[in-house]
Amino acid sequence: MKAVIIPANEAEVAYVENVERIDYPFLTKRVGGMIEVVSFQDDAASIYLNEEGKLEGLPGNRRATYLAKRHGAISMLDYIAGDAVVVGPVDDEGNETGLEQEQIDKIFEEIKR
Repeated sequence: MKAVIIPANEAEVAYVENVERIDYPFLTKRVGGMIEVVSFQDDAASIYLNEEGKLEGLPGNRRATYLAKRHGAISMLDYIAGDAVVVGPVDDEGNETGLEQEQIDKIFEEIKR
């Protein structure tokens, strides 16, 4: 399964990570803490972020914030703090799925790496 990792630090390139399973340990490790999910309103994808990123003073993630706003996942006044992980839709059993290549290409085009 493929997920897109978007670091808050813009000096770091966003990248695709291929994992066997998108689960709680994977997500908490990538966002650096407890997870929160926001779902795209117009696409079959979600962004995971650090639930306490703002409280912990993590840096704003301009690229993930732009992506989330563009797809109606957060309000225009909100922002994402810390690293973020974009994954595919939830399957019939409630498990996260990976992104398709077309979705990955679209994400990278939107955030311009």
